[in-house]
Amino acid sequence: MTALVRKQLIPLLNATHANDDPNPGLLIQRGLRVWDSTDKAKADKKDLIDVITNLKPSDLYQLAFDRWLLQTQQKQNFAALPATIDGRLMTGLALGGTLETGVTTQHSYGMPMLAGSSVKGAVRAYAENLFSQKDADGKVILDEKGKTQIDVAMMPILDTLFGADEDAEANAGYLVWHDAWYIPALTKEGKYSSAEEAKPFVGEIVTVHHQKYYAGQSNEALDMESPVPNQQLAVQGSFYFVIEGANQQWLDFAKQLLENMLNQFGIGAKGASGYGYFIQDDKLIERLKLDFNEVNIQPIDPNDEFGLARQKISTYNEIQLYEALAKSGRTKSFAEFGLDKSNDEHCRKVVEISLEQHSQWIESDEWLNSKKKTIDEALKFINKYKSKKLKSSKAFLALLLFYEIEYENITLFGNGS
Repeated sequence: MTALVRKQLIPLLNATHANDDPNPGLLIQRGLRVWDSTDKAKADKKDLIDVITNLKPSDLYQLAFDRWLLQTQQKQNFAALPATIDGRLMTGLALGGTLETGVTTQHSYGMPMLAGSSVKGAVRAYAENLFSQKDADGKVILDEKGKTQIDVAMMPILDTLFGADEDAEANAGYLVWHDAWYIPALTKEGKYSSAEEAKPFVGEIVTVHHQKYYAGQSNEALDMESPVPNQQLAVQGSFYFVIEGANQQWLDFAKQLLENMLNQFGIGAKGASGYGYFIQDDKLIERLKLDFNEVNIQPIDPNDEFGLARQKISTYNEIQLYEALAKSGRTKSFAEFGLDKSNDEHCRKVVEISLEQHSQWIESDEWLNSKKKTIDEALKFINKYKSKKLKSSKAFLALLLFYEIEYENITLFGNGS
């Protein structure tokens, strides 16, 4: 029997087990106290895996995820892709040490994650296969070192997305591939779920056949050998992938490559057995938008007449914005703001708040060149009250100029007395 934990640390492990939200990553790496080859050790392993698979994301993790969502969702220089595992995912199997199974987890929260470097490498492998030179049979051509031969015309694209590893021109690429966060399970209302599907870790059984053959103890794989079931940890649920960069076109292209890789190649271990594939989940995207709007709500200043309008407009996505400002939706939106749509001052303030919060959409080419009726109505409304303010300012400046000329002793624009 081998002790795996020093006696001084056992009280800390006991406290971790007793905690309402123990760190699953810590339990995976340090949860086993002793190890031997007896049946009791196997039972201890099973009991620990059962504990881990019953854990759910802590309140602290949910707050951290909300903060990350707030920093990256609907923001310039970021491309976000929520995706759901089609089955199970295995990643970081060797990280469990004597537990003989493991999962890549965040150090602080213990929740599953996919390292940004792993995501970047998987997408690069997919892109290299896509841009590779192929023979007459459609097979990828390899060089003498076994590396994929890339179409020369496509190399600058790979270098931009992922960087170049040539000594003379080594660079890390122009995009940042962030760690993919596990998404806490959401209800239909966009709230965090406490149901069974909210558990990120699941137990798996991998049955090893012909153990003596693979261990080199037998020259033949005989059917007389008994298969050995081996308990493993896997992950279920959804992940939130994020790419960061300064150029939106490169971000969109990289995001499409990422989505294709997750659908077609998968990521993580045991891909040949069907693990690690993802699907696009439209319901998940909508629920994340609800969650984003919930955490993005600004507090209302009780002394601000337009505080409610400011709060609601700050949570709008692009579609909600132009629908609220269009003629067909203005009555409803102004009622929600507690304002009067026939009041010019109220209209002017709503336009001002909209420009403060969402100028990137209002002033975009997509809006200015759009033939969509609701966008056209929204722009007419914005321009009416935006231009009215501008005209008022010009009239005021003209009035000041008149007094400047009329009364030489009162200088409003110069240094006179």
